[in-house]
Amino acid sequence: MARVQAPDIAGQLTPEQFQALDQQWRGFRRFVELAQTNLPFNTNAWDGYPAARERLYDSIKATNAANVITVTGDTHTAWANELFMADGATRIGVEFGTTSITSPGFGNTLGPLGIQLGPLMEARNKEVVWHNPNDRGFLWLKLAKDRAEAEFHVVNNIETKSFETKLDRAFVVTPSDGATVSALQAREA
Repeated sequence: MARVQAPDIAGQLTPEQFQALDQQWRGFRRFVELAQTNLPFNTNAWDGYPAARERLYDSIKATNAANVITVTGDTHTAWANELFMADGATRIGVEFGTTSITSPGFGNTLGPLGIQLGPLMEARNKEVVWHNPNDRGFLWLKLAKDRAEAEFHVVNNIETKSFETKLDRAFVVTPSDGATVSALQAREA
């Protein structure tokens, strides 16, 4: 649901890496070109429907009683985002995106080349507080009247029945007056 633009990775690649990615990743050149624009990273998500998203945010704000926590998935990556109105100043809620348990994510293509996609996404996008595109795992969301805690867990192995999990990142959010919640607060993992 967050506004997300692709980070510019082209300058971090050697010519050989660029060529290898271009050959193995069908959309690589489009990704590189997209990063040079102000266009959204994924128009198949809410970024493809900015007017509809803003209407939803307007209706949330109009209720003046919402404490919005959005839970998403299907990006094969983990996200903790703060959602803002179009003015960029009014936080309307937060978003927790869970990764897949077995399917590879976008970072699995770039990570072996030494490209840390998560920090690049965070640096490029105000709404992205934390992003893990490399690991497989799950989200554990604990809801209480006075707080929500999101725990992002990763698994160390997806190829056998034997695996271990570990807590990767955790965030807390609390209700605020009006139609919003607090900023995401990192919790000790």
